[in-house]
Amino acid sequence: MDFPHEPLEIRELNGRYLVVYKWGNLTEQSCPKVWENVELFDDKGNKLWTVNGMDQCKFWDNKTDTFVGTRVKSERLQLTSFSGNSYDINLHTGKVTHFEYHK
Repeated sequence: MDFPHEPLEIRELNGRYLVVYKWGNLTEQSCPKVWENVELFDDKGNKLWTVNGMDQCKFWDNKTDTFVGTRVKSERLQLTSFSGNSYDINLHTGKVTHFEYHK
């Protein structure tokens, strides 16, 4: 499957693909923006959503933060940010909510 940007990580989830893009070629003007570098695709390659909700988190800074990978904690899929925060991700909407700081 081809993605619009270079993937850092691809996680297959029941026929859908959660993609964390390398942030080096993403910018404030790219789609997605550098701080929105996670998207979910269906099995045909159609984008279902771009990650969202970071603007509602006091720990997120669009100038310095980006997602660097995924993890499973307490049976929940989470995104990890460069700053060391983990976010629960709603796989239906792409909305994240802060879970914890770890480094």
